[in-house]
Amino acid sequence: MALKNNTTGEYLKITSFQFDFLTGNHHINYLIFANAEQRQRFETGLSDYETYKHGQYNGIGIINNALNLIATGTAKDAIFNACYTALKNDMFQDWIDA
Repeated sequence: MALKNNTTGEYLKITSFQFDFLTGNHHINYLIFANAEQRQRFETGLSDYETYKHGQYNGIGIINNALNLIATGTAKDAIFNACYTALKNDMFQDWIDA
């Protein structure tokens, strides 16, 4: 799964997430690639001169809301989907599922 910006052609891929349920401090780490081809090449290795953007999202409340929509003990894919939903509900509202 990924998010796509139809205006720029960029692709966002979540690389990891950390959840601290005791304090409600959650983080989603992601990479933004220039296009779909660069995103696909990332898995096999980009050249030394090729760059991508990276970031971390800490949407207090928004991540919790997305996580509350999934059942307890669900598969990793459901958690990733909740993370993508949280990003789309805040910073990446104009991005679509890819």
